[in-house]
Amino acid sequence: MSFDSRRLLLALLLTVLATHALAAVPAHDSSPASSPDPALIGVRALMAGDSATARTYFSAALSRDAYRAIAVAGLAAVHLANGEVEPAVSSLLAATRLAPDQAWPDACLGAAYLQRGDWREATDALRKALTRRPAWAAARSRLAFALLRQGLPAPAADNAHTAANFGDAAFAPFVEAAALLQMGDNAGAVKLACATMPCSPTDGSAPTLFRTPLIAALEAPAQRPVVSTPPPTPTTSSSQPGLRITFPRDGATVEGAVEIRLTSEVTFAYSALYVDDQFLAVSNLAHPQESWDTTHWSDGAHRLRADAYDDSGREISRQDITVVVRNRDRTGDAAQTARDAGLGRALAEWCMPSLAPWDVYLLRSRAARAAGDGALALEAAEAGFAYWPWQAPLRAELQRTNADLGIGLDRPAEIHVLPPGRMVAVTFDDGPHPRLTPWLLDVLARRGITATFFLVGKQAAEYPDLVRAIVARGHEIGSHSQTHNDLSRMSRLDVERELVESRLRLAQASGRQVMLFRPPGGNYSDDVRDVATNLGFRTVFWTSDIAAYAGIPPDRIVRGMLHDLKNGGILLLHNGEDETPQVVEDLLDRLQATGYRLGPVSKLLGIDSPYLTLTGAGVSRP
Repeated sequence: MSFDSRRLLLALLLTVLATHALAAVPAHDSSPASSPDPALIGVRALMAGDSATARTYFSAALSRDAYRAIAVAGLAAVHLANGEVEPAVSSLLAATRLAPDQAWPDACLGAAYLQRGDWREATDALRKALTRRPAWAAARSRLAFALLRQGLPAPAADNAHTAANFGDAAFAPFVEAAALLQMGDNAGAVKLACATMPCSPTDGSAPTLFRTPLIAALEAPAQRPVVSTPPPTPTTSSSQPGLRITFPRDGATVEGAVEIRLTSEVTFAYSALYVDDQFLAVSNLAHPQESWDTTHWSDGAHRLRADAYDDSGREISRQDITVVVRNRDRTGDAAQTARDAGLGRALAEWCMPSLAPWDVYLLRSRAARAAGDGALALEAAEAGFAYWPWQAPLRAELQRTNADLGIGLDRPAEIHVLPPGRMVAVTFDDGPHPRLTPWLLDVLARRGITATFFLVGKQAAEYPDLVRAIVARGHEIGSHSQTHNDLSRMSRLDVERELVESRLRLAQASGRQVMLFRPPGGNYSDDVRDVATNLGFRTVFWTSDIAAYAGIPPDRIVRGMLHDLKNGGILLLHNGEDETPQVVEDLLDRLQATGYRLGPVSKLLGIDSPYLTLTGAGVSRP
């Protein structure tokens, strides 16, 4: 091998080794001090839900550069993640001073105000962000939300529509729909609420800090618009009135010797001042004034804390604010500023509220009811409740929708027997079953018999084509619960979910709102009865159940069931794996041969339809 060939081979080998070495390097070093960019790692950790690691790396970034706004804002975001809104607002005010030409600090601040419920302050901060970045869809849609919460639906709708045009396909359309609903444009609200598929509990979503109840914007506004905005008051971390730092203001930039002034709305024995948890001064004056020489402190963001104590030494009030010390000129780094702008936008959007997923269903149901679309209102209310039954607003919306449509019954409706005569209602429980259901349909078709199929909701969702085939053959369907579990052992809420979701899945598969119900195993407690009544179900029992003949030879099963039905009644067979396939043909043939009239439950009872008909005016019940 030539020398050049050996050199080339060696170079290739080193390249391979270097590639493997780089691949083995973790995403970030465990030591913040050795990290190439602690702020970047902090943002990544925060979005991964690791606020403790994020705090470590943002602090490391701040120790490297006390003026770095993304580090200050990152620590503020950590506060937000921990539910500490007041110190977050204070730090973000400082971040806006550190990066006055950037949009993202004001957007972060606006997000913090939204989490605190300060709609006017959020509006001001988000508008400032949008003056620097007008096409920022996420910021504009949150501005729309803040306007809506102030009782300003028209500008809210305009801003939400613009945000949607800029690319916000999730939050903006539903804010606009809520605004249109407030303005009485029910048809427009329904169209927007249905334009995007709502999410389910299993859907993935982008990283987000907190979810906001959008539907609350349809209630009485929490904060009415005012003609002029009063000057901001200092932020206090205590929920009770007490000691306040009146100068410097929260987020202010200071230099040299600063006189810190305090006032109080409560009587205290003495007060203490701290800078970054380092003691500065103590005073027993009612309105203390203390001098702070900032030249002894590093440039950048610092936290001032004032504590008030009573005679026993118990702390009775506290306030924290953030100020920016700037005593030295700083040379800007354009490349880092650009990188931080990208990190800042990601951080701001993570801090911004996202929709509570169930609010989509609430809004859709409410808009549909207002527009007179009872079927859509019920579908949305049932779908939301089926996913999140523990969310009280969803349960209340379903109850309201059912009441508006007149779905509930005044008293229980239970069917145990048929009217006198030689009639047998043929019913099948369970399924649909991918092998047995088509076979049963053929068995019935050859004999010209129609029947009632009580279907399990989860099976209907898995085999919707079979549900449609049952209906297409002229049979009727009813609910056999969602999961085929013992309803009598469930909580009332779980029973509600079982019946609601089964009706929903059957409606999605067949386009029909069922009103017949058979409890699995006949387990029928008071709660099951009450829930079925409230949801407008007629509960169907039986005269002869094939389950009573388990393990018996087919000919004896047929003789026994014929004896049960000698005076007519309701026949219970199964759309599943038991003795039904062995006896069904012989049993039906003998019933027909002896002159019994066979058919579905509703037909033999003289009920016009086994389904509810929903209109804008309510439910049409057969």
